[in-house]
Amino acid sequence: LGNDFMNAGQTGEAKHAYNRELEESENSLQLSRTIANKEREMVSLLAVGRAKLALGMRLESVSCCENAKEIALSLNDKEAEGKCYHALAGAYYIARDQALALQYYKYSLKVTEELEKERLAREAEMLEAIPDEEPPLDPKKK
Repeated sequence: LGNDFMNAGQTGEAKHAYNRELEESENSLQLSRTIANKEREMVSLLAVGRAKLALGMRLESVSCCENAKEIALSLNDKEAEGKCYHALAGAYYIARDQALALQYYKYSLKVTEELEKERLAREAEMLEAIPDEEPPLDPKKK
């Protein structure tokens, strides 16, 4: 019985925390829209979506994540697009639509792989630009 009371208390605390997160994220979303900051609006939509998902509002969560994805696409922000796909995958998984969850996880993975290839190509270019005049550092010598 004591454990039941403890678990109920922890559940209540968690719900309170998610309600507070939802309220703060919705305030951030409103402010972002007021000042027409699309990047901040997208981040706020994802935060609202996470909080709604934790509170059991699955369809509302999916809607927030879809709206965030549309903003990411309009901004041509690949990193944000990947985050939105990942958030959608989680929301659809919790909403019990495994087919869409898997589809969005694959989209997220594809975007992440593309970004990693681009990052590695930039690093390779930087390394190729370093002149070979100096010998490599020997970590044994100090």
